[in-house]
Amino acid sequence: MSSDEFASIGGTDTAPSPAEQLLAALGNCLVVGYVAYASIAGITIEELRITVEGDIDLHSFLGVRDGHAGYRAIRATVHLRCDADGERLADLHRRVSATSPVGDTLSTGVTLTVTPAAAS
Repeated sequence: MSSDEFASIGGTDTAPSPAEQLLAALGNCLVVGYVAYASIAGITIEELRITVEGDIDLHSFLGVRDGHAGYRAIRATVHLRCDADGERLADLHRRVSATSPVGDTLSTGVTLTVTPAAAS
């Protein structure tokens, strides 16, 4: 979908959508993990940047066609410059990937219950 199509349903493309915020939450969670585990391991981070992208088809969300309304795939790429050697760097990547609360939630899924509140 283009920005023009979003504008026609009320969006102006001036802020992240909720779906884009989900990607940002993953990126932010990974950053926190890298900083925390690097600190524990005595690794100095010189530069850290994480890019996150996902494959989503908003036609289902908009009711244009049936299908999966969420992301079909999400990819995070870690751009890290630090003073760790190959083995310590690999360990850092493993630890962060294995313990990210947002990453774990996205990769394993959770039970979601949406309940309307009683009218008052």
